[in-house]
Amino acid sequence: VVVLVDHPHYVPHETLPIEPGNEEEQEIELVPAWRLTFHLRSDDGGALHNPTIHWKTRDEFPAGELDLLSASPVGPPAQPRAELESEIVRLPTNHSAVDVEIKADGYLPWVTRNEPLPSDGGERLFQVTLERDRSVGMLRVALTDEAGEPIHYVESGAQVGLTWLGKPEDVPSAFVLQPSDVLTLPSMKAGKYRVLVSAPGYGPTTADVDVVAGVTQELGLTLGPPARLRVRFRARDRTIVKFRVLREGRPVAAFPEDRDSDQPAASDVPELAAEGGGDGLVLTGLGAGPHTIEVTNPELMPASVTVTLAPGKLVETELEVQRR
Repeated sequence: VVVLVDHPHYVPHETLPIEPGNEEEQEIELVPAWRLTFHLRSDDGGALHNPTIHWKTRDEFPAGELDLLSASPVGPPAQPRAELESEIVRLPTNHSAVDVEIKADGYLPWVTRNEPLPSDGGERLFQVTLERDRSVGMLRVALTDEAGEPIHYVESGAQVGLTWLGKPEDVPSAFVLQPSDVLTLPSMKAGKYRVLVSAPGYGPTTADVDVVAGVTQELGLTLGPPARLRVRFRARDRTIVKFRVLREGRPVAAFPEDRDSDQPAASDVPELAAEGGGDGLVLTGLGAGPHTIEVTNPELMPASVTVTLAPGKLVETELEVQRR
């Protein structure tokens, strides 16, 4: 049994495991907490996404923690906004001093260093203004169908792929995504990118964009009708065949048309599955042109077939699979 002791004026304490039936008295010493609240605001009125707090004590055996900075439950619903007050953060006071860093997507860190820790605890409110990081750009991607009606990025199940078109040695290490009705990328390294958007029920589309530091850019993309593909596998016994769809040698997103199926969602390296000898699987969200179906089961002989797809049309293909 593990006992968690939690008091609002102290740091939560978790005991070592206690054997059931152990009647020995357990002595628990609670450490007073320095209870901090942060009033956050952005300098440009932009919504603060994914605010985090990272604190670390200054001593020989430092303690520290990195957490999302949740908004106080009092007030408006917890959603990204330009100004918010955080829940109380409790820091242990059995150390000498602490460094605190606050971050949010697309903004420079706010830091306070060597803050003395009051041994008896207490409260403090920090006023924090986060400044926009002018060394990166922001990109907002809005989707519409061919009739000009908006497509909700999250509700449509859309996915984005980003390809860096600059020098290989300058490739960004990661991207921050803020999906909503539109897709926002708040902290993109300046440079040229190719944006690929795929979604179930629509054909994929691409566009090149030049991201400029300190600038918010709007990119509108139109999604047309998808190409569809039915894949069947011939097998001598009941075999679950794993496969992927390639275009120009690279995996592409492919979405099972039966959204209630157990298929995994498409990903950067999508892998799908269908039962050999069954009715096969109908895939949607594909683009026009040659696509290759490649079997990936290690216990099956290598097998592939290439078909040419067209928007608004269903193409059917069949592939024989054999065990090694």
